[in-house]
Amino acid sequence: MEERAIPKITQALEGVEGVGDLEVLIEEGIGSVVLRKETTVQATGVASNLVEAIQGAGFKLQTLSLSFDDFNEEVATVAGEDDEQATE
Repeated sequence: MEERAIPKITQALEGVEGVGDLEVLIEEGIGSVVLRKETTVQATGVASNLVEAIQGAGFKLQTLSLSFDDFNEEVATVAGEDDEQATE
């Protein structure tokens, strides 16, 4: 992948709902995309939507790695309060 391709893949992925913190990297001619995608546990097709956006922009996808962060605002707030109480 060449540097000039970065705007095309960036634009394609920015068009996917919920995509943020997008970074396109090129090292030794291999492009990598790092992004955050907001979704729910019930959502299906998240990975396929990203693959379609990449392939639709004319790129081949060799590897897709996904990781999930579970964030629950209620739990985070309670944990924060417990941390403060523990230090007092």
